[in-house]
Parts: sequence; structure tokens; C-alpha cells
Amino acid sequence: MPNVNLDAQFIRNADCPEAKKKIDYYDNAITGFILEVRSSGGKTYHLRYRDPHGKQKQYKIGDAKDISFEKARTAAEKLRSRVVLGEDPAEERETLRQVPTLEEFTNDRYLPFIKGYKRSWCSDVSSLRNHLLPRFGNKHLDQISKQEVIAFHHAKKAAGYSAASANRYVILLRYMFNLANQWGIQGAAKNPAKGVALFEENNKRERYLTTEETQRLYRFLQASDNTQLQYIVPMLLSTHVKLI
Repeated sequence: MPNVNLDAQFIRNADCPEAKKKIDYYDNAITGFILEVRSSGGKTYHLRYRDPHGKQKQYKIGDAKDISFEKARTAAEKLRSRVVLGEDPAEERETLRQVPTLEEFTNDRYLPFIKGYKRSWCSDVSSLRNHLLPRFGNKHLDQISKQEVIAFHHAKKAAGYSAASANRYVILLRYMFNLANQWGIQGAAKNPAKGVALFEENNKRERYLTTEETQRLYRFLQASDNTQLQYIVPMLLSTHVKLI
């Protein structure tokens, strides 16, 4: 494990000694900054460090073919500063890799769960397949923002969906994130559907009596012990006053 002054020229000329599969060159300037050179000719930048528990970790910065030495050095300096402050970059990267997409969470956890207890699970499947997953399915849970949910909500209303339908998609998404958070799913600490204002739902309908219904009502009024009803009800109906 030779210590060297890593620079762009050294990177270009560095090679792996014969009879070795790889060799690590340690930078003299940045503690733990390494250039790994393999017998195949491949070269990779890493930062080696100890986590807060004293365990040695290694964080891959990038392949020398894909990232310049200057950018690799800058990344190493930033990573080293985080380590000094007690952070664990490798652990954080691994945690991010465990965050599922909304589609993965839906198929692996949510649908198996609701199929076991929720009678209306078919309605959830329809809402997910036709609306939520086409918009958010390929996003990891921590990538879905509140602003995106609001835009989705308003777009559904603008596309002609009822307020109740548009609201139902947001409520379903909110419920899914609540469950994910309860189950300790990575990436679900923040619920992007929480606090999204729902549309006011007006489900009242104005309906008029049919001829048959009017005749039945008239017969009922005629047979009623309250003789005043046969005069009062027709008057209310003719003036469109609500009876209830």
C-alpha cells in the first residue's frame, strides 16, 4: 500500500505490478483517498475510512475513465469532511439503495397486505394501475414531492375527473405512505400527500318526480289522515321548495 502524491499525471502512468491482481495507492494529501489499479488496467477512486463505530469502510468515488482526477479529489475532500463530522457515507449510500420505487412497494408490500383485509382492494388496484403508477410508479419513495402530488391532483381535475375521484387518488397515496412509514420502509419518512388540500365535493343532485311518482304521491296524499297535505305538498312542489 504505497503512499504517493496523487495527481493527474500519476493517474495516467500508474500500473499494477506483475504477479498482483491489484494495488492501492494512498494519497499523501487526503487521508484515505485511494487509487485502485488492477492488473486488467482498470483504475478506480475510493475513500477508505472508519465509521463512528471504528469499522473500516470503503466508498467508491468513481472509475478513472468516467471521472477526472480533479473531480475525484474534490469528492474525496467532501467525503472526508463528512467522515470527520461523524457521518457514514457508505452506510447512507446503502440506505438509499434500499428505497423502493412506488411500483415495487405496491407489488411487494401494499397489494399483498390489502388483499388480506380490505374488501375494496379491487378499487385500489384500479386507481393504482390507471392513475398513480403511470405517474409515480418508477420514482423511488423519497423522490416523490408534495409539489408533484399537488400538480397531479389538479391535472386530474382539469382532465375532467370529478373532485371525488381526484381526491381519492391523493387519499390513497397518503394512506400508502402512512403504511410504509409504519412498516419502516426506507424513503417513507416524509409523506408527500400529507397536507395536500382536497377539492370540495358536491354530491347533491337535483331530481324531479316522474309522472308515475307524481301519481303515487297524489294517491298517498288523498289517503292521508292529514287532509291539509293534499294542498300543502303540491304548493311546495310547484314553487321548488325542498321538502328535506
